[in-house]
Amino acid sequence: MLVLFSWVLFRSNTVTDAMHYFGMMFGLGGRDAGSALVAVQLYGRGQLIMMAVGAAIMMSPVQAFDWSRVVTWPSCTPRPGFILGLMAMFAQAFNPFLYFQF
Repeated sequence: MLVLFSWVLFRSNTVTDAMHYFGMMFGLGGRDAGSALVAVQLYGRGQLIMMAVGAAIMMSPVQAFDWSRVVTWPSCTPRPGFILGLMAMFAQAFNPFLYFQF
């Protein structure tokens, strides 16, 4: 959380901008003009499918420790999901995460 808040301080031009951003992070100050656009980006059909698949994998009874008990060459090869994730990441023209803007 400390890193998250410090990113806001480094990214803001003034202290007033940082305070406004902190208020928006906690739901104060109403809705900004870009809120509807962010909602469309987050809750599109593809994103909802990815969230559902991620939730299903997360709730799987098999844990990573169970997978790593016996490490063999075939178990070290990249899985199709990992490869698809890399392809999706590199296909994006713009990455909205604050971390990648520095």
